[in-house]
Amino acid sequence: MKPTIMTALALAFAAFSLSGCLIVSDNHEGGCYDDCHDYQVCETYCDPWECWDECYWETTCDTYCEDTTVDVDVDITTTVQCFNDFDCGEGQICLNDVCKPADTTDSGLAGLCQTCSNNADCVEDDALCIKLNFDQATSTGEKVCTRTCEYNHDCPSGFECINVSSEVGVPAQCLPVKGEFEKRTCNPSPELECVRATDCSVGESCVNNSCKGPNDAQCDSNNPCASGKTCRNFACVAVDAPECTTRTDCRSGEICIDGNCEAAAAEGCVFNNECDGGMCVDGSCLSTCTSNAQCGSGENCRAGLCEPAECRRTADCGGGQICVDAACENTCSKTTGAGCTTGYSCNTLGYCEPAADVDCRTNAECGRDEICTAGDCVTPCSCNQDCGSGEVCDLNSGSCKAPAGTPVTACQTSCDCPSGKTCTAGQCG
Repeated sequence: MKPTIMTALALAFAAFSLSGCLIVSDNHEGGCYDDCHDYQVCETYCDPWECWDECYWETTCDTYCEDTTVDVDVDITTTVQCFNDFDCGEGQICLNDVCKPADTTDSGLAGLCQTCSNNADCVEDDALCIKLNFDQATSTGEKVCTRTCEYNHDCPSGFECINVSSEVGVPAQCLPVKGEFEKRTCNPSPELECVRATDCSVGESCVNNSCKGPNDAQCDSNNPCASGKTCRNFACVAVDAPECTTRTDCRSGEICIDGNCEAAAAEGCVFNNECDGGMCVDGSCLSTCTSNAQCGSGENCRAGLCEPAECRRTADCGGGQICVDAACENTCSKTTGAGCTTGYSCNTLGYCEPAADVDCRTNAECGRDEICTAGDCVTPCSCNQDCGSGEVCDLNSGSCKAPAGTPVTACQTSCDCPSGKTCTAGQCG
């Protein structure tokens, strides 16, 4: 009988370049960096009838540091706040915003199917941080926590119990069932309250699959107020208390009028000048700001705009994303740059940021009377004659486009005619 080749699920148990914290710092002064390599290990096993290979992936990392975390004056090890593993010394990882020994027995905050960078990020006992749909060539894909199990019924709906390793002592783990193209991917389960922060109310974080407000919150989805009070902006207030007293009590694009948060402009904006001092982003008005204090509860001031806080840690984001300045950004390959969308580039920390050679990606990055078209800030058109030869002006978007359908011939003014033609006696010519 011919040998049967079996390949076990790819695993990596060492530190990865993703952050487990809210903000990723570009400042490497006094920091460290990891040089990691993935490699495949294969072992051959035989029984009286046949032989087979079992293979799995491992990661080895060498950490290089510019200094240490030891205070020589008092001869004690200082507590080092970190944004990612790079900020810690050799043999350390970033766990819950503090550098800890890589062999720490402490656990993180990430529950089943939440994003992780190493096993210590996972809160459940013996849970593993594994790779799903991981592309070795681009170093991109999901890296999430599992849950130990013995049988399928130990796992929530949408998961199954799989022996992920041939190593003795490694328990089976709950993994998402295979979906399209025979791939496993983390999606919210009916039995899990949350997998990422977007599964919770605005401003809440997903901690061990439960929605939780900020650390100083008086109340949240799982911590209601006493009778006679209601939870509003994570504080317990009287049921009949006004919704707002100042603009900062409201969401971006809203203002406080007679104790109620009301939209500052009609929904479905196209241009920035429709937003009453704000900016139009993806059809919604966002308020401008210079600090978080000028934004509403559950919002952060980011790039001059009040935006909902998507995350407080990477575990709040989806697979293949990292939490940067309270927003979930796509991760990418630092080596090849793969993984970023048009207008973004991969930085040295392994996440996508706006490319320096692109003027804009949204209208919010342009002037008040400009729009973003093909990466450039341009003045929107209001007449076909504002466009290039043969083009017409789409008044809904302010962009010049090739005419669709039958060419326009009848007209009242030259603006009705394609660019380059004029209206004479009711006809474009």
